[in-house]
Amino acid sequence: MKKNKILIFIVIVTAIVAVIRTVSAQNQVKQLKREEYGGGDREYSLVMEKDGRDCEVNLTVNPKIPDEAGLNKMFEDTYENILTKIMGGNKSLSEVTENLDFTYNTESGITIQYFLDDYSVINGFGEVNNKSLQSPEKVDISVELRYEDKYKTYKIPVVVLPKQITEEEQINTELSNRINSEDTNSDYVKLPEEIDGKKVIFYEKKKKILPYFFAMFLIIAFLIYYYKIYNPKITKEKRDKLLIADYPEIVSKLSLLMGAGMSTYNALIKITEDYKKTGKTKPAYELLSECLNRISSGITETDAYMEFGKRCNVMCYIKLGNLLAQNISKGTDNIFQLLKEETEKAFEDRKALAKKLGEEAGTKLLLPMTMMLSVVLIIIVIPAFMSF
Repeated sequence: MKKNKILIFIVIVTAIVAVIRTVSAQNQVKQLKREEYGGGDREYSLVMEKDGRDCEVNLTVNPKIPDEAGLNKMFEDTYENILTKIMGGNKSLSEVTENLDFTYNTESGITIQYFLDDYSVINGFGEVNNKSLQSPEKVDISVELRYEDKYKTYKIPVVVLPKQITEEEQINTELSNRINSEDTNSDYVKLPEEIDGKKVIFYEKKKKILPYFFAMFLIIAFLIYYYKIYNPKITKEKRDKLLIADYPEIVSKLSLLMGAGMSTYNALIKITEDYKKTGKTKPAYELLSECLNRISSGITETDAYMEFGKRCNVMCYIKLGNLLAQNISKGTDNIFQLLKEETEKAFEDRKALAKKLGEEAGTKLLLPMTMMLSVVLIIIVIPAFMSF
């Protein structure tokens, strides 16, 4: 917790320093930057000092405007970029089989328009329609580049090749044409028994169920892991914490009642009766109640107390069960002293456990707390550094 406080203190001090620096810093400005070609106006808010007095000044700076040589270079660079991108997935512009990639936007503010001499083969979006072509088709693409009132036109010749049809696509086309040419008034369409002189058999396409089985397998594996491994482990840890938390109270009551003259059995009955009146459910008292029920059914106290410790499966309860069993079987003169020492030790362990849980809670809160402070720090510090 001390480290957490130090970290918080450092972050807060840094943030305060950044705020002070941001507020107090004033950088002298001697020139203002324009936007690049095609950009918009840039607004500046400045403080002008004159005759010892400050006044606010709002200035609008126009973007850069290219001269004729610069504009020609911009056109050429844009054209080269278009030639690079327009091929899309094609090998070259003389072997076009796939859609072309028409670029319309540039960072320099140049607008682009495409004009084609045959829109039936290539449309305005660069989409190629070559399904019905029987031979290569030449198409000229005119590219108009415009910057304000200046423009320049380039011509890009391309050759569109007929679409390459696979054997499977050809079979599908032939089958579709054959079955659709039959009697359209019939209820059913008869599939051919032969194609190109070879016998064929048709089957219904099976649905792919393997992915569903795989997904089901993953879900079942997760459920098995959760309910058989992960969840029991978490449940046992929670149960053990509850047992340890109730241990000091049980030992303390047992020590007081036995010190008042009650037998071990009667003292435990009194403890369980008081517990049942609360209406709560606690694992330690439930196991103790089961232990007393087993004694009532005929099991010896020695065996019942030993079994109680084993069923709790926590070291302090195992020790208590052995102590009570030894007191019944052999008798122990200093049983009250041992119970008193066990009570003191149990309360010390309880304090240590509470401290540990508090530290764990503080550690869990450290991450979200640090994240929130980081966000605040970023919001404050970044403007401070940008003003340098």
